[in-house]
Amino acid sequence: MSAFSDFLDKNNDLINKVNEAIMYGDFHAVKEVYIDLPLLKDTRLGLILATDKDALPYVVANLKSYLLRPNRSFTFAYPKLKFKEKEYQQMYRDPKYATDLFNRSPDTSLSGSLPTILRILRTNNDRVKYTGSLHVTVNTFPIKENELTDQYRKMLTKAADNLAIIDFVCIDPLVISSKQWQSTDIAFLDSISYELSAESTIYKPLFQDVSMGLTKIYAPYDCDDSILQQWKRYNVDFTDKETVKTVFAPTEVALNAFCHFLFASFDVNSNNK
Repeated sequence: MSAFSDFLDKNNDLINKVNEAIMYGDFHAVKEVYIDLPLLKDTRLGLILATDKDALPYVVANLKSYLLRPNRSFTFAYPKLKFKEKEYQQMYRDPKYATDLFNRSPDTSLSGSLPTILRILRTNNDRVKYTGSLHVTVNTFPIKENELTDQYRKMLTKAADNLAIIDFVCIDPLVISSKQWQSTDIAFLDSISYELSAESTIYKPLFQDVSMGLTKIYAPYDCDDSILQQWKRYNVDFTDKETVKTVFAPTEVALNAFCHFLFASFDVNSNNK
């Protein structure tokens, strides 16, 4: 298989979903794209690998389960890790781990397919006669911007071949202004159970005002603990791709009443550590 064919095989889920959105009847010019950094670099895996030098074989052996997990936890697929979930959550927000965490974070399929996606968006913008800039905001939260994130921003900009203006910010998604959310055309959200909660600034424009009907939102599987406990009582097999897709289907349908929402895969290469 050629390198290009291999790339398409690994990244066609996201690319196809963006293509589907372009073919969607209400698609319009894209000016603003929002991306959470963990969907470009798996920073949770980065923390696991940075805090336990012996974890790599265990991580690789259970990577399929990790990528299908029904929430954004560290330990759901890795119950035998060195630390408990609460400890990982605390370390995740601790600046002293930021450098090692970032260095050990593998790139995701979105990172690899981003230049192709931006090219698709630019082509669409040309078709609808929008000649303005395409702006991408990458939110590094909870990792504060540093020399490494700046280097990564420059790398993404170069890979994108100047198709977009790429800026990095570090801000809790819960306090991003409602105005900014409303101006976002495409959003790649790391945790919908957190970012779409009633405490978030996106909640009112999305669910109450229903003013984000044209916004495209892509996200990995994520449910809150109460729903997860219900599924566990029914012995849902979270290692089976079709089963996980089925139990999350009602969530996808419900969110589509308020925006153009799709669950997507943000895979990592087991050799990319």
